[in-house]
Amino acid sequence: AKIHLSDEIYQLQANLKGKIAYFQQKARDLGLPMVSREGTPIFFLGAGKPEVGSRLTQRLKERGLFSCLAIYPSVPYNNTGIRFLLTVHHTKEDIDLLLDTVAEEMPKIMAEENFSYEQIYKAFKMEPETGVTA
Repeated sequence: AKIHLSDEIYQLQANLKGKIAYFQQKARDLGLPMVSREGTPIFFLGAGKPEVGSRLTQRLKERGLFSCLAIYPSVPYNNTGIRFLLTVHHTKEDIDLLLDTVAEEMPKIMAEENFSYEQIYKAFKMEPETGVTA
């Protein structure tokens, strides 16, 4: 409550807002199929089928990166995805590590699962160029 009643809240909000923008731009630069671009610190990476999402979260965990898998029946079967939560405590280096790891591992997993980015875009009704919902 003390933070919310002080000017510190504005610094923390600006800090988080900058990290959100950084995360969004980096994900876009890496061509990751981010489903939501709402400007919140909660991000949803489309994985499509459950096997892709499960394997990706496992590989991230093996590298010390923790995420939240959204899988059937919480979401439609082919709308599996991974949620990432960002706080003011994360650094740009943390964001880089996470997104670079996803960009490295996801194509490998999709090849192993015979799945494509196009299938993810179709499942989420997204445009491949922008990654935004159509």
